[in-house]
Amino acid sequence: MQSYSHNFIFALAALLVLAFAAYENATSVYGTKMIGNIKYCSFDSHNYSLDLYMPVSQLQEQRPLIIYVHGGAFTSGDKNNSVGNQIFPYLVSNGFVVASIDYGLLQNDTIVQEIEETKCSIRFLRVNARLYGIDPQQIGIWGASAGGYLATITGTTNSISSFNQGQYLNYSSNVSAVCDWFGVTVIARYIGVDAHSSLQEQETAKQLQPGYYASKNDPPFIIFHGTNDSVVPLNDSLQLYDELTSNDVNVELVLVKNSGHDFMQVGNKSISPSFTNITDETISFFKKNLQ
Repeated sequence: MQSYSHNFIFALAALLVLAFAAYENATSVYGTKMIGNIKYCSFDSHNYSLDLYMPVSQLQEQRPLIIYVHGGAFTSGDKNNSVGNQIFPYLVSNGFVVASIDYGLLQNDTIVQEIEETKCSIRFLRVNARLYGIDPQQIGIWGASAGGYLATITGTTNSISSFNQGQYLNYSSNVSAVCDWFGVTVIARYIGVDAHSSLQEQETAKQLQPGYYASKNDPPFIIFHGTNDSVVPLNDSLQLYDELTSNDVNVELVLVKNSGHDFMQVGNKSISPSFTNITDETISFFKKNLQ
């Protein structure tokens, strides 16, 4: 992959997002077609939607799917504007279909409901795999920050049926690969639980951590985290890495030096690995485990 600066890629992504957003349903930019605002599930009269990114010239064969979950501290953000959106065209050009999903935020939903919505999107896309040129047997998930949490707990709960609620329950919500960009692990910070909370509340928070469900049957993981992240502490990813490795999960941890949140440079030195290399490693991970 040709080397570009993080700022250049971000600027290009911004142009892509603006161009895609100008259309309600479908458009194409730079060889990538986007079908927007596809309703995937309804919960309590709320509809949730996703955008699909695929080649303009869609071939007949089914492609592996990567589901992307945006960040925003569980209270903000949307499927159109997140750090991961800027590499969607590269994923599409490397043979994938990408789905960027919205989910309910904590102003109206609980963390459990956000997990249920994420899993429902997977089932919806399996139901409609033929329509969208997706290989239903090759689905991975990837998220950033709060979305990293939803991606990782989706991966560690492949066999946990209690999180499967809503529509399409005859279909699986399992995933075959998980990519985590600086994701949250210690969920207690976001649901108001601390050392002064009741034992029941602390136990509930513990059972909402991805590592709580880790087992040797989990899919492979890759985790990227900036060493200077002041939004989601590096210790979150270190903890998840330890919990996965102690349960014999295939996991790789990449520490990004000189990087804060969203892989933004901290100090005078460039982040290392570079954003280009992070993109390459993300694509390579999914190629290895989905193609």
